[in-house]
Amino acid sequence: MTSASSADKRPIRRLILAGVVGFLAATVLSELGRRLLDGYELLSPTLIQDHQRGWSNRPMAAPRQQVEHYLNDLPLDTETPKAWFFERPPPLTKPATPPLLVQRAADHPA
Repeated sequence: MTSASSADKRPIRRLILAGVVGFLAATVLSELGRRLLDGYELLSPTLIQDHQRGWSNRPMAAPRQQVEHYLNDLPLDTETPKAWFFERPPPLTKPATPPLLVQRAADHPA
């Protein structure tokens, strides 16, 4: 009777083993792929980055002629200047803290 019960457990053990092996393989392959994309050494246990190798480190800006060609095909609003597509927005400023929060913080020190 023990041989029949151990035979019943074999498919479950194989399924668990296949799941663990598949998970480990996916983890290793995703780590290698990410290292390849970011330009890190593939087999080094420490993250040593080679800035010349990484794909995601390369600038992604398109040449101005390509952007202008693309903009000519887009239906733009008449009030939208095309120069806006080539400008960077100014950096965001930190909003002022509301006086109520300042007062509450002063009333309840940490």
